[in-house]
Amino acid sequence: MENVDTAIILAGGRGTRLGKLTEEMPKPMLKVKGKPILQHMIEHFSSYGIKKVILAIHYKKEKIIEYFGDGKNLVEEIIYSEEKEPLGTGGPLKLAEPHLKRTFVFANGDTLFKFDLGAMIRFHKKNNAQLTIALKEVEDPRRFGVAEIDGDKIIKFIEKPEVPPSNLINAGVYIVEPSVLKHIQKGKACSFEKEVIPKVIESGKVFGYKISGPWIDAGLPETLKLAEETW
Repeated sequence: MENVDTAIILAGGRGTRLGKLTEEMPKPMLKVKGKPILQHMIEHFSSYGIKKVILAIHYKKEKIIEYFGDGKNLVEEIIYSEEKEPLGTGGPLKLAEPHLKRTFVFANGDTLFKFDLGAMIRFHKKNNAQLTIALKEVEDPRRFGVAEIDGDKIIKFIEKPEVPPSNLINAGVYIVEPSVLKHIQKGKACSFEKEVIPKVIESGKVFGYKISGPWIDAGLPETLKLAEETW
């Protein structure tokens, strides 16, 4: 089984829900326990054999480049993929396509987690999946994308449902095959969650991997505060 050694992290968003906190600093660079969220993520991925990290950057990109540089103290290589204008959660993948020729990890840059990435990759390969989505069970899933599953297969994703079909939400970490990128138009903004995932679900090759362990979406002031208190 080939090793998965590349990850792309979305680090270009402004994080408007965080108000004043992101006026000077991009959201993924906000610190939890003295380290940027992005550094926590890169260190976690590195511990599972990720050697190359692509950072999709846009808002206040110079702060990210200045902090991480070539990334040699964390991984073998950090590549910066710059969006000239915001491309949503899907467009940055197409922009970075030249670096994504084999199975890769894809993650939102505002999430803290501790789970066995190696086990998720093995699960992906075993199921011959096109796309595997990390799913986290939460008490109230209504503000997230919620998965409807049949066994381990995801048959539908519903964004912020009033009546959720399950308590399993999209945890913002994916294992992706390069063929998924054919569903994204180059240079166009696109939502990975709303436009790409439904198309791949039609192929019957989207699986959900349930993660346990700590997980925090640090995109709100109160969840960022929670992360600082509990991480």
